[in-house]
Formats: sequence, structure tokens, C-alpha cells
Amino acid sequence: MRSFVLLGLVWLFNGVSEAAEPSIAKSALGSPVTVEGFGSTAEEARNNALRHLVEQLQAKHRVSLDLVMLERHGRLQFSEAERKPDLLELVPWRVQLTFTPTREWLQALENLQREQRAQERQWWLGRIIACLVLVFAVLAGYLQLEEWTRGFATRWLRALALSVLLLGVFLLWWVR
Repeated sequence: MRSFVLLGLVWLFNGVSEAAEPSIAKSALGSPVTVEGFGSTAEEARNNALRHLVEQLQAKHRVSLDLVMLERHGRLQFSEAERKPDLLELVPWRVQLTFTPTREWLQALENLQREQRAQERQWWLGRIIACLVLVFAVLAGYLQLEEWTRGFATRWLRALALSVLLLGVFLLWWVR
């Protein structure tokens, strides 16, 4: 029985780590990413381009990035803000942004992915330990209450223990 539990835990943590493996480390330096931003002012168009770049890189690398990391470790090149002819004049400004990854950015990305994998593994381990503590606490409480009532409320105590256990596991597992 112990070996099945250990194999299950090994499988769980290997499955979690494989899903977040850095894909960039296996490839070359990477190709430049170009995005566009639109806005009612040139500054708003620039901010929208930056936001689109961060969203695109987060989706590609499955990691939460911040703008400081991109500006510090990558090359950002903005095109001139140009007014595009628009009949309604809602979003007349357009900015094109090209992000070129550098070796420093790739190293920082790998470090960030490693840190986030470690945090995710610790979170899963904490959940499992909290669920086990909850199971043992409910079991001890059930046995103590069963002894106090001398078996007259067994069905009610089992229903209460089961509902507390299910509610606790639900809260520990699904609430982050």
C-alpha cells in the first residue's frame, strides 16, 4: 500500500513539473516577437502594445512575466507612433513593438520558470499535508464524540464527520 502511495506522489509531482518545463531552453535563442498597439493617444498605444507583448509571451512560455523583466533583459524596439486615418477617430494612433530575446532574458526566464515550478510543488505538498491533517483531526473528533455519546448518535456523527471532511477537502483543494 505504501508503495502505491509513493508511486502516486512521484507521478503527481513529475506530471506537474513536466507541464511547466522550460521550452525555451531546448530551442535556440528564439525569434523576435512583433505586436501592435492601438490607442487614442500615442502613449496609450505604446502601453497597449506592451500589454499585448506580455500577454503573448506569458501564453507562449506558461509563466507570469512582468514588464521590468522584459525591459531589463530583452531588446524592445518601438516604431514611430503614427496616426492612422480612421473615420470615427476612436483609435487613431498605432505603435508597433518588436521584442528580441537576448541570452540574459532566456536565463532570467529559465530562473523564473524554475522558481514558479518550485512554488507550485510546495503549494501541492502543502495541500496534501493539510488534507491529511484534516482527515486525522476529523477522525479523532469523531472517535471522541462517539465515546462521549456512547454510540447513541453514530449515524449523525458519521454524517457530520463526512460533511466536515468533504467541506474541508473542497476548501483546501479548490481555494487558492
